[in-house]
Amino acid sequence: MSWVSNNKLATTLRHLYCQCQKNPPERNVFCFLFVTYSMTDTMSTWPHIRTLTDGDWFELNGLNIWDHDWMNTAEKIQIKDPLYAQDYTFTVYEITNGPVAVAFAAGEFSNGVWGIYLKKN
Repeated sequence: MSWVSNNKLATTLRHLYCQCQKNPPERNVFCFLFVTYSMTDTMSTWPHIRTLTDGDWFELNGLNIWDHDWMNTAEKIQIKDPLYAQDYTFTVYEITNGPVAVAFAAGEFSNGVWGIYLKKN
């Protein structure tokens, strides 16, 4: 599939995932393969950086994430909890301080327990 761009592949996989939700059980193996590929691709481009609780000091590019407003970029990523392998959809945020800007994905695994993911360059 090298001829398919990453964005087109992600869109195709999302479409297949939606179709899989409607398919009868005999197609579950087919659907599982595509959804698993999609999750693996996201995890390789957005690796888990840290799990922390509300307010734990954590810096990205010199910025403590709790000291800045998180601007929602409207981008979402699919991740797996590194401890329990539960699927989640996390939002990508950006924090800034003058010329310094950092984008990261974050979401709550449970009340007050956050997962932080940073996109590989």
